[in-house]
Order: sequence, then C-alpha cells, then structure tokens
Amino acid sequence: MPKGFEVLTECQLHKRSPVLNSVLCEKLAAWWLPERQTDDRAPNIDIAATCSIGDRPGLLLIEAKAHDQELIHESAGRRLHATDKAESQARREASHKTIGKAIAEAKTGLSTASGLTYQISRDTCYQMSNRFAWSWKLAAEGIPVVLIYLGFLDADDMADKGKPFRSHQQWEDLVKDHGDGIVPRQCWESPCKVNGQTFVPIIRTLAIPLTPFPHHS
Repeated sequence: MPKGFEVLTECQLHKRSPVLNSVLCEKLAAWWLPERQTDDRAPNIDIAATCSIGDRPGLLLIEAKAHDQELIHESAGRRLHATDKAESQARREASHKTIGKAIAEAKTGLSTASGLTYQISRDTCYQMSNRFAWSWKLAAEGIPVVLIYLGFLDADDMADKGKPFRSHQQWEDLVKDHGDGIVPRQCWESPCKVNGQTFVPIIRTLAIPLTPFPHHS
C-alpha cells in the first residue's frame, strides 16, 4: 500500500489492510492508542509491502523524501495540542500518553536487541522515532522488518519546496545527521534480532527520470 493509481491510501498499520492480519492490527492499536480510541489515526507509512526476509514472510516499510525540507521539518516532537477540529483536546492528551509509553518501550527494546543506545522519543524527531518504534513492535510480534529511508534523486519538480538530493551520499548524510541523538549511526545497514526476528534499517536512493507528456497540436 498504496497500490498503483487504484488505491492511493497510505497504510496505517493498526488498521485492517492486505499487509497484516486483523488480530495483529488490534494488538498494535491497543499498544499505540488508548482503549476507547483505537480507531484514531496512527502514523501513515509511505509504502508498506509484504516481502521475504531470509526464509520468513516479513514487511518492507518505506519512508520516502524528495527534498531536504521534508526531513528537516520532521525534527519536532509530537504536538500535545489538538490541531484537527475533529479531535478533542482530551483525546489528544490521552493518545499522547500512550504513544509516549509505546515509544519508550521500543527504545528499551531496540537498545537491548542491538546493544546500541537508542533515544527515540515522542518529543523530538517524532516521525523517525515512530518509524523505528513500529518496526520494533512488528518484529517483537514475530514479523521481520526492513525499514528503508528512501531519497529520490534529482526531483527538480520539487525544487521550489526544498533542495533536491543530488547523490546518495548527500541523502545518507542528511538522514544520519537528522537521527543524531535519536538513533545510533551504527544501526543503519546493521541487522539486529528482536524476539528472534530480523529488523534492519537501511538508507537507499532512487532516480526516476520524468518523461514529459507529449504535446498535441
């Protein structure tokens, strides 16, 4: 998910979808959200797909960016105050508490599994923190995970919004700098075992040349 131009919806892993069974979705919702708010939103995953990791069925989670500001703007923590008119402040505060607890649990779990020091947090670099937290939780529940931070190269159509990436090294440096103090630099490309299941975060780039539409006279 998404699936071509037919299904444009990004995946929220606590909701029923082709990539996870409903029992696990319910467990994920109970982990991330308050008891009576399990239909609330969870992080949107740019691309989520099933795959084989080793000899086991697993999940591929992709966080994709086309210019530097997309990552730089994600340095903040999760907002405590409700910004959506449909969300009450009480609901926001309740989910803020459970999300903080879930990420703290994942921080401990990742540090123990990898032997590295993770400092993922609800209150800083929230997007990267929640990507790592959800990856850990999936592995802890028996599903191996590859988490890809994907930078699109030479996305000049986005140049009015930020600086496009010109090389893999530029993107890799930005990702690692962004994660300093949150995820250890040594974690990238280094598989670890969580409850016996593989979790590996990796950094990749992709160039997709855009073909102009033909002009018809």
